[in-house]
Amino acid sequence: MARLSQRLLLAALLFCAAYLAVRANALPDSVAYQFNAAGHAAAWMSRAAYLSLMFGCGVVLPASIAAAVAWAAQRAGRRFSAAASYWFAPERRLATLDFAIAYGAWLGIVVAGYVAGVHRGILAANQLDPPHLVMTGFWLQTLTFSVGLIVLIAAPLLRFRRRA
Repeated sequence: MARLSQRLLLAALLFCAAYLAVRANALPDSVAYQFNAAGHAAAWMSRAAYLSLMFGCGVVLPASIAAAVAWAAQRAGRRFSAAASYWFAPERRLATLDFAIAYGAWLGIVVAGYVAGVHRGILAANQLDPPHLVMTGFWLQTLTFSVGLIVLIAAPLLRFRRRA
């Protein structure tokens, strides 16, 4: 499970980086990146600064999240969950670590997907004159991201329930 999740994370990170690079020239020199509740541009930054920010949020942050979760799970040992003595017993340790590593990868995938979606929206908004963000699309992707996070929060709670 962890190996497949890590490959999917790598694919998501490569997609996000490629999407940013391929669509970079479609952005104006001054990018509207912050919008008010009506979708009107409220703040701008240079294209280079915007792309650096999006690369950091869409590639570096998700990779860091996945790496941090994997590192913490491998280092945590018996402190990983309330029922850690059960879950880190030798016969269950590898399955527990496998789950934690896959969990971190999926968390990274969800974040990378959300950032790619935000970039798509900002890219579309900046094609208009004046820039205008379609808020229904933004709220729909934010709702989808939130549901993904809720599922990811529930997963370890369900997985690591105390066993008798």
